[in-house]
Amino acid sequence: MLGTYGGTNKVPLTPTLVASHIQAHSKYRERVEREEKEKAQTEASIRLERDLKRKREADKEAKAEFDTKLKKYEDEESKLVNQLKFDETRLSGLEDTAEKTKIDSEKISSYKAAKLLREGMKKTQQTVDKIRCDKLKLVQSQMNKMSKK
Repeated sequence: MLGTYGGTNKVPLTPTLVASHIQAHSKYRERVEREEKEKAQTEASIRLERDLKRKREADKEAKAEFDTKLKKYEDEESKLVNQLKFDETRLSGLEDTAEKTKIDSEKISSYKAAKLLREGMKKTQQTVDKIRCDKLKLVQSQMNKMSKK
C-alpha cells in the first residue's frame, strides 16, 4: 500500500482511520488501567491475608503462653494445697501426742514441732495466696485482651 502512495508520509489519514486509531488507543489504555486495578486489588488481598495470618499466629502464641502460665500456677497451687493438707494432718497428730502423753519432754518437743509446723504452714498459705492472686491477674488480663477484640 505504501508503494501506491509513494511513502509513509504521503498516505492519506482518513477520518475512519484516525477514529479507529483513537478507539484502539483508548481500549489499550482501558485494558492497562483495568490490569493495574486488578493487580492492586490482588496485592491488597494478599497483604490482608498475610496480616490476618500473622494476627492469628500471634493470638495462637499468646493463648499457648497463657495456657502454659495458667497450668503452671494451677500445678503449683495444687502441690501446695496438698502439702497444707498433709501438714494439717501432721499438726493434729502432734497436738494429739502433746495432749495424750504424760512425758513432759515429749509434750514440749511436740509443742515446739507444732509451732514450727504452723509457721511453715503460714508461709505455705501465703505462697498459695500469692499464686492465686497472680493467677487471677493473669485470667483478668486475658479477659481484658479478649474483650478488646
